[in-house]
Amino acid sequence: MKNARHKPAVLLLLALCTLLHAGCLTYQSSWRAGESIDPQADPIEGRWKGTWLSDHNGHTGSLRAVATKLEADGQYRFEFGATYMKILRATYDVQFDIQPEGDNFTLTGEQVLPGYMGGLYTYQGGIEGANFTAKYRSKLDHGTFQMVKTE
Repeated sequence: MKNARHKPAVLLLLALCTLLHAGCLTYQSSWRAGESIDPQADPIEGRWKGTWLSDHNGHTGSLRAVATKLEADGQYRFEFGATYMKILRATYDVQFDIQPEGDNFTLTGEQVLPGYMGGLYTYQGGIEGANFTAKYRSKLDHGTFQMVKTE
């Protein structure tokens, strides 16, 4: 009967792994599809690679994104895939309002995650040429995303 006590925890862990794996599979499909986006057609659409850095605790990891233009003017969906501690992976979407500013672009966005993950995240930054930089902030963390557009 000793193993029966751990059964709910094991089932919960398996369910969580299945959900996370499914999200990662969807993201991987988007990442592969992003390869066919012509990087010259739109300076924002396409694939981006870089890193994230928490200014709060110094944690860092790799960061990839696939950007697609939405119907509304200046609106883009970024599908992010990030690593944490080199082995944990997370995927999430952020809708950005991206506006031209000379030869560059400014961006703002927000996203609501569960409270234990920080709740509301806000983003502000810009794109200069092929370089994406954004500051993020939530009640539990703040830091920087830096990425370069891939071809």
